[in-house]
Amino acid sequence: MENPKGLPSLRTISMIIGAALIVMGVLFLLGELFKFQIAGWFWPLFVLVPGLMLLVWSVGQPGANGEGVSSVAGAICMTGLLLFFQNITGFWSTWAYAWALVAPAGLGVGLWIYGWRNRLPDKVRDGQRMILVGLIIFLAGFIFFEGLLGISGFNLGGYIGPLMLIGLGVLLLWNAFRKNFRKGQ
Repeated sequence: MENPKGLPSLRTISMIIGAALIVMGVLFLLGELFKFQIAGWFWPLFVLVPGLMLLVWSVGQPGANGEGVSSVAGAICMTGLLLFFQNITGFWSTWAYAWALVAPAGLGVGLWIYGWRNRLPDKVRDGQRMILVGLIIFLAGFIFFEGLLGISGFNLGGYIGPLMLIGLGVLLLWNAFRKNFRKGQ
């Protein structure tokens, strides 16, 4: 029986799952040998690795299916990275604003990779815009939740004002230079 166009074969799926199981088994074996709690530290890989596998597969798929799956895979990968960071640092409270790195930024990363891989400049630009929006929301959340409320215990109170002035100045300069560059001045 033939596979529908664009779908991986059963052999390919078996190879990917087999390789992932071997890698996980080796990691757990090393944890046992060296008395290291691999599962306690690296459980976010159970989110990140399938997201990466899905991303790699999806960027080769044509059309809306590949584009949509790439975006979702980017969000899954970003979730895995955030969970890894939070698991290691214990800063679970950062979810109050870090969600913006999953959506829209993670969705944008997937779309950007899809557009880059398939030479679709419109998708690359759309992905970049989503990443920028996600980073802006993340930064605003970081300033509010960490700078003003201090939810993770960071003492940023005295730094927020000067950093906001610097950021606003950089934004204004960047905008002015960008407009002049477009006009050829």
